[in-house]
Amino acid sequence: MNIIKLAASENGARPAIQTWPEAIPPEGYAVVPDEFDTTVFYESLGFVDLTVDEDEVVAMTANDAALAAYRAELAPEAAAEEATPDMLLDILLGVAEDG
Repeated sequence: MNIIKLAASENGARPAIQTWPEAIPPEGYAVVPDEFDTTVFYESLGFVDLTVDEDEVVAMTANDAALAAYRAELAPEAAAEEATPDMLLDILLGVAEDG
């Protein structure tokens, strides 16, 4: 089963969707059904809002405001770049570069 953290990071991004071997998700997580389309999660770099019903994600929408705010904090040249896999990983892990 796949799971996602219910609470977004301080910047509004959510950590990556994870595989979970147990039948019940850990506290603070919801099940992402296998048939659920997660395209919006990846297109929005993890900046999504969730609708959850009984520990299961039933809807996922882009949080465009949080993504725009995050991009605005980037250096101007970085904000203009297309996201790379490393950039996405840093966002999902909540890694921020100082300076």
